[in-house]
Amino acid sequence: EYMGGGCPDMLRRPMILGVRTDRYAVFYLAKVTEGIDKAQLTAVYDLQEDPKEIRNIVRKVKPEQIQTERALFAQRFAQIQQNFAHAKHAFNDPAYR
Repeated sequence: EYMGGGCPDMLRRPMILGVRTDRYAVFYLAKVTEGIDKAQLTAVYDLQEDPKEIRNIVRKVKPEQIQTERALFAQRFAQIQQNFAHAKHAFNDPAYR
């Protein structure tokens, strides 16, 4: 997970979430306050053909090719959302620091 430079404001800023398997490295842009259906697939790298992750094949890959990675992303995103629900303002409230 990466929130980008600056202060991590999880209420407004999307995070970059990456999933890596032996075959693909897949990256999504997602907001913790929105559902998984709003997550944007931003990059896909075929690690067997392109181990240095130079060629982004996000426009060429078919959804069924990255089903495993999508399932892993969904699982991790659900965990993040659950944790966020318990401490919604932890990053924005000085009382939590």
